[in-house]
Amino acid sequence: MNVDNPTASSAISTQTDVTASRVTDGTVYHNTSTKPIFCVVTCELAISGVATAKCDASVTPTTTVSRITSTVVIDGSLTFWVLPGYYYSVNQTNGTKVSWIEYT
Repeated sequence: MNVDNPTASSAISTQTDVTASRVTDGTVYHNTSTKPIFCVVTCELAISGVATAKCDASVTPTTTVSRITSTVVIDGSLTFWVLPGYYYSVNQTNGTKVSWIEYT
């Protein structure tokens, strides 16, 4: 984002609810745009639940960029940036995806 001119073309300007088209089973997605994506993935985790976001330039990303673990039932959000050309995934165990919002 251009902090001197927040209306510049590089500014975040769109919020998209992609909940219906994203899964939290480790499926890999690709940012094919020329802008970064800011992701907010909200999960409801059961006891011993784990949600992990991975993102990097590899087609099978291995860099953990956000993680939630639970010893009780909780709602939590993974937040992370995806650079242009990067790949990203969310894997979740003992929980349910509540929402997945992407800002571009």
